[in-house]
Amino acid sequence: MDNFIKHFSTTYEEIFQKVTVSDAVTNSRFESKLSYGQTVTRFTLADNIRIRDVVNDYDDRVIDNLEDGEELLTINKQKSANFRISRKDRIQNGPLSAAAVQGGRVAKKMAIQVDSDVFSQVSDAYTTFDTGDLTGLGSNGTPIVFADGNLYSTLTKLRAKLRRNNIGLEGTVFVMDSFATAVVEANRLGKEISSAETTFRNGFAGKVLSSQWFVSENLTGEAVMSASANPANGDTFVIEGITWTIAASPADDSNEILRGANTAATMANIVAEINNPTKMDADDQIKMEDALQLSATVVGGKVVFLGIGAGRLNIAVTGTFAIDKNFIHAYFGKRSTIDLVMQDKMSIFETQEPRKPVKNYLTEFIYGYDVFEDSKQQYIDVLIDVSVS
Repeated sequence: MDNFIKHFSTTYEEIFQKVTVSDAVTNSRFESKLSYGQTVTRFTLADNIRIRDVVNDYDDRVIDNLEDGEELLTINKQKSANFRISRKDRIQNGPLSAAAVQGGRVAKKMAIQVDSDVFSQVSDAYTTFDTGDLTGLGSNGTPIVFADGNLYSTLTKLRAKLRRNNIGLEGTVFVMDSFATAVVEANRLGKEISSAETTFRNGFAGKVLSSQWFVSENLTGEAVMSASANPANGDTFVIEGITWTIAASPADDSNEILRGANTAATMANIVAEINNPTKMDADDQIKMEDALQLSATVVGGKVVFLGIGAGRLNIAVTGTFAIDKNFIHAYFGKRSTIDLVMQDKMSIFETQEPRKPVKNYLTEFIYGYDVFEDSKQQYIDVLIDVSVS
């Protein structure tokens, strides 16, 4: 059994590392100093110093004040994934097969969870890059329809915007999803990359314009849904195959949402149901909470959906609903900008169930992450429209 655990743990680690892309954008500088529940306090100084002309050597110089502050990173994420296997299952599935196969699935799920959490921080960047940057000198909030026709201008102007923040381009990385990578692969700029190899190389696909290119399907997806009038009973919105329906009297154990007295009330009911889906169909609830990690807020009378690690959200609507925006948050900037503290990573732990021929296999991660203010200026949040050309 010791040999099995050793072999299983090694396999688990290999699978976890293969699908983890967040290593490209994280550092572990605080990892050895912290444990669960602890917080690292990082003191900061606001740069208020001005450059002034010296008119007279004998005049008193103006002394600028430095405003101090602090930023915190807390180890507050504790994730567990566990399963059990009976003796009969092990016999029927062959030596080690059942535990090894399921263990591989657990490792992959854990890796996706960590990647998703890390890349949820991309939207905290100091600046964004979107369609406005392709036609002018500033973002306008419209995501880029990433295609062959604007590929070169997107990537070169993206680099220019980072340089404009006085950040050098050495040691920079792109982190995009497979659809964006496919656009690059089909273009002469992608002559050094191949997404076919990313499974075995931690998502690394090659170099584009001297920057390393990584592929991740765990980027954050965001969508904005509006309503031209108070949605009628029977109006629907569908996200990744899960259908929600507006109803006058929502049934229990259904995906029906109460129609409010006006548009604002109905939109508020939608947000409440998304964030606390206790009345949903059980299978849809698991998909929404685990695979999509979906949440919602009301901003300016519209519902903003956020899918942590969901990638490009596939959304359809009927009736008065409309989708105003639907995009992913991709990454361009320096390596190691996001602080990640992996305080504990229990690869596999086996326990015997009392009075039954069943064994439990447990795994657990304890970690925390954050982006400090000076790091936010070293990368850009790239808004990529979900459209695929």
